[in-house]
Parts: sequence; structure tokens; C-alpha cells
Amino acid sequence: QRAQALPGEQGLPQLRRQVRAGVPEDGRGDGRRVGGRGAAVGWRHDRPVPPGLRFGRPGPPLAFPRRPWERPGPGRVHAPGSTGQRGRVKVPEAAGQGKGGAQTGRAGGRVAGRTLKVHLAGRYAHRQPLAHAPVRDALGGRIAPGPAEAADLIVIAHWKDLAALPPMGAGQGLVLLSEEPFWDTLWTPQPFRRRRPLPEGHALAGRRLTLLNHFTSRIFAFDRLPYFPLTDPRFAERYVAMCADNARLSAEEWRRRLAASPLAAAFLAERREHPNHDIAFPEAGVMGLAAHRTRIALACARAGGDAVLCAGAGWGEAPRRQDLPDWHADKLDRLSGRCRTISAIENTHHRDYVTEKPFDAFAAGAVPLAIAGAGHRLHDLLPEGAWLDLTGLSPQAAAAKVLAFSPGRAEAEAFRAGQAALAALWSDKAIIAAELARLADALVAELTAAAG
Repeated sequence: QRAQALPGEQGLPQLRRQVRAGVPEDGRGDGRRVGGRGAAVGWRHDRPVPPGLRFGRPGPPLAFPRRPWERPGPGRVHAPGSTGQRGRVKVPEAAGQGKGGAQTGRAGGRVAGRTLKVHLAGRYAHRQPLAHAPVRDALGGRIAPGPAEAADLIVIAHWKDLAALPPMGAGQGLVLLSEEPFWDTLWTPQPFRRRRPLPEGHALAGRRLTLLNHFTSRIFAFDRLPYFPLTDPRFAERYVAMCADNARLSAEEWRRRLAASPLAAAFLAERREHPNHDIAFPEAGVMGLAAHRTRIALACARAGGDAVLCAGAGWGEAPRRQDLPDWHADKLDRLSGRCRTISAIENTHHRDYVTEKPFDAFAAGAVPLAIAGAGHRLHDLLPEGAWLDLTGLSPQAAAAKVLAFSPGRAEAEAFRAGQAALAALWSDKAIIAAELARLADALVAELTAAAG
């Protein structure tokens, strides 16, 4: 089925050559299914995969390191309990830092002191930080997108975009700037390796590629607010309005309302069951959650029947939520006031990877379901007791916990406190501006270093 989906006369032999060479198939790796239910697109599990990708098996519960992403010293991540000599994932020092992590300047390198010119190339150019208006505004002209021939850097957002690079001059740099750990772990060979030559067989084989993602840079290591909800001001506007309204209810009113919700749980996420989605780098606290989330949703649906909603691509719905004019408004309208709990389980477990999901649950008046090991930044964003942590549970144990959940006074107090805290957080324009400024400074430093 996947071979037939390829353009022209490529067919299965070409598909096999691409996968073996670490080159993804043309335009089909964004999670869309080919053929029947469960035929998820990713690395073929029966073909060789790039070094560093380790696929788990479906079924067993996930278990995370106690400290999934610690930096005992600049440029290194040590496995829990290690002495720093074994079992570690090497991560280069962040740009703009010298020995010991000292800041050496906002933007070093050969383009310091002038605007850095970049060309955003590829099908996924709209899915990286420079594509979002609030980030561009925070940059204040320090980075300017433009034509390829005049750029200091060619910037792509997905490993697949290497297949369609524009012509490059000898002095131009190449960067893969990714906002999505889900793509990085499934598609990018050695996603923790910051610099590498392009693979043999590529038209530009040997040219250096710099990989900037959650693992190799500090771009997404937020202070107060995570990256993705900052990319569109409508997220903050909706959270302020809905959480402030929710905070007006007393804890007792929330206890009664949650107990009376017609839905015990809602899961709005693509159905993904392929074992490739169980990929794990446990020494770095990075694990794929998409398949495990699907197994939890299925276990809840089997045990809870009509009290559990499972919706999204692969659950018999069309069109895909991302194809709607405003998928976020549709989600909030659909779930608000109907659910006791809403899944906020991300595609990938990484300490700094938090999307809109937990905030959406609060805005819709439901307790978030999450998987967040010790050290995950979700613990800094939400009050303990205001969300259900499913870390380390099997799908059946997670379903039992979700369906048995009945908020008591303490949980209702924590939930109401969370509503008030989130309304205050997202309404603080100074915090939002400072976080966007931090993000912009990190982008300038990292991209300038890549161009140097």
C-alpha cells in the first residue's frame, strides 16, 4: 500500500532503497495512514533503521528515569545513578555559552552585528519557530527570511525536507530547526547529534548539517511558559477568558460539576498503534507516547463504554482536525463542560515539551490526564493534585485509575487553584513578552553559531 502511494514509477524497490539509506519516503511521514486502520506511516519495522533509533514493543507500561533531563555539566546528559562515565547521551554546548555555561554574548559568529538572512525551505517550513508571527515580532528584525540565493542559512524543519533542498552556495549553512520531538525521534537519524555531514547518496553529501531541536539546543527550554502555546496569541486569549470564568466557581461547585460530567474521559488525538511509536531513549528521559496513549484510550473505551470519547484521525472521523478552519476552537467548543478528564498526554515525553493540551483541559473545565516523569516541567506549571499522572502505568491500570477518579475536596481545591493560577499566568503580558524575548535570543544565538 505504501509503495503504491509513491509518485511515478518508484514502487517498492525505491521505497526500500530510501528506508535503508535513511531517506524517508516522499511526503507521507506526517502521521497520515495509508490504507486501513493501524497502517501508520513511519520507519518500516522490518527494515534497517538509522543508528540511535530503538523501538520498543507495544504493551508493557512505560517507566521513566527519576530525572529525565539533567545537565550535570555543560554539554552532557547523564543517566540516573551514573557517574558520568557510562550510559550518557552527549549534547553539544548551547550556542552563546562558554565553559561552565557562562553566557558569551547574544549572537557570535561571522554574521554578528548584522541581520542574519535565512531561507525557509521545504514542505514543513510552516512548522518551525521562524514561521510564527509572535516569534518573528520578538526577533525585531535580527533574523530575516528571504530568497535562497541571498541567505546565510538554509533552514528546514523536517528530515524529509533534505530531499528537496534549493541550490546552495559554498558559504551557505544548513540547519534543521525542529519544533516537534515526535518527528525528530521517528525520522531524524541520531536526533541527539547536533552536527553531522549529510549522508552518502545525497546531492550535497558531506556538507555539514546543524540540528537544532529540543535535545540539542536550549531554544525550547522555557522559563515560565512553554513554546507552542506562544506561537499564536489566540491560545492565551482563550485560556484567560475560560480559566478566569472557571475560577469563579468554588471548589465544592467544581467537585459536584466534575462528578456529574457525562463523559468520564475524552481523548482527542490521532489513533497510532504502530510499535515504532514506542521509541525510547531512556537515558535522556525521551520516550514516544503516541502508541501508549492510544492503548490507554482503547482500554478506557473498552471499560467505560459510552462514557469515554475517542476522536481524531483513525477513530472513524473526517476531516483531520488540523484541516479544520480553527481546530483549537472546535476542540474547546466540543469538550467544554462535558468531561471529567481530558487527555493531555503528549506525543513525546521530554522535560521541556509541553503543548496546548494541559491548558486546553483546564479551559474546558476538565482534569488533565498526563504522563510526566520526575523533573518534567509540567510539575512546575500545574498544581499537584489538579491533574492525574499516569506515568509508569499499564494501559489497563491507567484506565482503572481514570474511570475510578472521583474528585474529593482536596482535588477540587487544587483544580480551582489551578484555574486561577493559569488565568493569571496567561494574562500577564510581561511574562509572555519575556518568554518570547528569551526564545528570540536563543534563536539568534543558535542560528548565528550555525552560520559561523
